[in-house]
Amino acid sequence: MNAEPTSNQNPESRPEASDGSSILSRPERVKAIKEHLGFYPQSNDEASRVTGLIGREDQSYPVLRHLDEVYKHQRTAGADAPGAIRSLVRGFETYAGNAVNELHYMDTFLGELSQINPNNRAGFTSIFPVDDWRYDNTQIAAFTSMSRYLETDHFAETETDDRLGKRQLIDLTSGEARVERIVENLQVLRASNLKKVATAVEHNQQNRLAFWTEQLEASKKHLFARNVASAALSEINRIQY
Repeated sequence: MNAEPTSNQNPESRPEASDGSSILSRPERVKAIKEHLGFYPQSNDEASRVTGLIGREDQSYPVLRHLDEVYKHQRTAGADAPGAIRSLVRGFETYAGNAVNELHYMDTFLGELSQINPNNRAGFTSIFPVDDWRYDNTQIAAFTSMSRYLETDHFAETETDDRLGKRQLIDLTSGEARVERIVENLQVLRASNLKKVATAVEHNQQNRLAFWTEQLEASKKHLFARNVASAALSEINRIQY
């Protein structure tokens, strides 16, 4: 499962808002990340973190400048600056690890989908009856990933229905609320559409994994991050294969 990004974190210029200013609205920021890096962030927190790392074309390793800025800010505030750096890099590991897990879920689902006639014109709940997966954690995870992708894509394109906030994230729902949200997002999709969405999610997570792995690799060059970054990369490699 190799992560091959469709774009690097070295865009020609920092993304601009639709009105030409440098301040992006939330949907503009999400859309800019997708256009420049090939993936959607999975929360507003992740979108903010990515935005702080991209667009610094004057630096070979923009993450190092970002870590230095955090260090200086924490030190000025009298806080544990080295600890803040290590915590930040552990966040990179969390994002990368999540991408690996999402890829595993999509691999499993695409394997199951390959057994279904692509010309099957039945809808999602006919192909995958709710009672068959209601308590199947692996299926739930795959359908959640697909639902999140569709919700984020809708938000980026229409600038409405922001479901990336902490209170709206599908990942924070459970039980029947999660099932209902999945059905809401996927019910109109037929087999061929399900494959298209699943493949898009897979590419999305490959690019997301590549980005965060790159941040971890670069972080090894920072005095206070090198040990935790090296350990994180070893763990990502372990769970990836």
